[in-house]
Amino acid sequence: MKTLASLLFLAFAAPALSQEIMSAEEFDSYSLGTTLYFYQDGSFYGSEQFLENRQSVWRAQDGTCVNGEWTEVEQGICFLYDGSDQLHCWQLTRTDGVISIQSLFLQAGQSVTNLEVSGQDNIPIICTAPSLGV
Repeated sequence: MKTLASLLFLAFAAPALSQEIMSAEEFDSYSLGTTLYFYQDGSFYGSEQFLENRQSVWRAQDGTCVNGEWTEVEQGICFLYDGSDQLHCWQLTRTDGVISIQSLFLQAGQSVTNLEVSGQDNIPIICTAPSLGV
């Protein structure tokens, strides 16, 4: 009976054990030269193209874009976008091949944002006015 209980515990604990936080090096290797697509609760949230030297182009739902750059801060990846002095920080975790993203370092009144990477390709971002990206 103890063996059965131990096997059941391991079966349910295994998914939690396979979750890992992505380091900056892992994120750079994963994202460089690609466009990632983000969803929140099953709805499109935006996409981001990742360029050399930790540069990026964020495309919002409405098609407008903004250039940014990212860096590693503690156990998060933080983005600073043109025209803003606020860092947007995220913790990226990989669980069984799925990358989940959770906002970090929230200011008063902000709620946690949870996203999921839903796709990745090599197609450059197409932006609409006024900010056309790179």
